[in-house]
Amino acid sequence: MDKIRKTQGGEKMKGTDIVSSFKKKFGKKLLESKIEQNGKIKYDVVWMKIPKKEIVPAIQQLFTFGTPHFAVISANDYPDKIELVYELSVGWGEKAGEILVNIKTDLAKKDLKIHSICELIPGALISEKEKQELFGVKIVNIPDNRNFFLPQDFKGHPGIKKDKRVDMLEVE
Repeated sequence: MDKIRKTQGGEKMKGTDIVSSFKKKFGKKLLESKIEQNGKIKYDVVWMKIPKKEIVPAIQQLFTFGTPHFAVISANDYPDKIELVYELSVGWGEKAGEILVNIKTDLAKKDLKIHSICELIPGALISEKEKQELFGVKIVNIPDNRNFFLPQDFKGHPGIKKDKRVDMLEVE
């Protein structure tokens, strides 16, 4: 198991270290960042937002802190966009050393495409398939494009809100 990276002073990594590294690497492409404290042991929860074309480099950046533990990709459906939230952690399994990292990115509803992160984290496949099938997000370079949740011949995307895309649903 990877050990959580230590600071130069030998202290455990903190959320501020992750945010600082992202600010250095991405500059103005890091659109938002904040750190919250959670749980009885007050572990850090990092929230960051980046443009969609930076999702693969952002996941790559997390590897500088050890192998990230993937949880899920969540989707929030807004009138003009779908917000994806990549939920991971670094320092997983280290007592009082885990840092939760949430990386958000927006997909305009007129351009629902984003690159797969499966090349870096193969376990993201099912979560990517879910966003593709239920929300109509096109995952570029997904390693297996077959439906997992819906029949292969199903048309439409049942996870969407009632907006212009609702016409895409096939209702019996």
